[in-house]
Amino acid sequence: MTREHPNGARALSSIWLVSGDADADRRQLEKMGFGHAVPVTLPTVGAKGFCVPIGPTALLTLQPDGDGVARQTMTRGGPRVLGVSYGVADLGRAQRWVERGYERKLATYRGISGESFLAPTQDDLGLSIEFHTMQQADTPCPTASDRALKPS
Repeated sequence: MTREHPNGARALSSIWLVSGDADADRRQLEKMGFGHAVPVTLPTVGAKGFCVPIGPTALLTLQPDGDGVARQTMTRGGPRVLGVSYGVADLGRAQRWVERGYERKLATYRGISGESFLAPTQDDLGLSIEFHTMQQADTPCPTASDRALKPS
């Protein structure tokens, strides 16, 4: 039985790590047996790096790419968890729930796991929380055609 939260969250789909060298992090994970990394770009947080599949979950090893939350996070405290992604049953419902809680409208974009939105949680929770539409996939990482993701 899958637990569903009031906002529709059903699964943790990825954990985002940020450091100064995403490739070094990818290589270290590969030494531990976590291979098959795929290059990714996350313009919504100003980061690029790699998506490493670990079972049904992805571990994103990222580094700042221009200005954005990734650079701000590194400036404030160095390498750390930058964010997490949750798959939801109904993206509109989750978006309304988060918008009501933060009292502001949020834009959607095409993320690694499809249509997504980023909750404004950096200031109060210290990390980004992304919600995306649940998808059935063989791997939690994007295919070659999905690698460079741009806001919609």
